[in-house]
Amino acid sequence: MPHSHPRHVRIAQTVQRIIAPELLKLQEGALVTVTHVEVSKDLHAALVHYAVIGAETDAIQELLDGMVGNLRHKLAKGMETKSVPTVSFIAAPRTVDGQP
Repeated sequence: MPHSHPRHVRIAQTVQRIIAPELLKLQEGALVTVTHVEVSKDLHAALVHYAVIGAETDAIQELLDGMVGNLRHKLAKGMETKSVPTVSFIAAPRTVDGQP
C-alpha cells in the first residue's frame, strides 16, 4: 500500500496532522501517537498506524473506529483533493514489556 509519490506523501502528512491532535483527546492517561500513514495507490484509503501507551489497545481501537466519520469530515476540509480517503487504524504490536 505505501507509495512515495509526492501526492501520497502530502495526503499522508495531512492525515497525520489532522488526526494527531484528536488522538490526544481519546482517553485520559493514554498516549496515542501516529507512527506512520500509508496511502493506497488510488488515494482512496489511508491506513493509520498508531502506538498506545497507558491504555488497552482494544479500547483505543474502539474509540478510533467510532471517530472515523468525524475524521473524514475534517480531512475533507483540510485536503486539496477531489476525494477523501477512507481512514482505517491499525495498532503497532506491543513488545513483551507492553510497550509499542
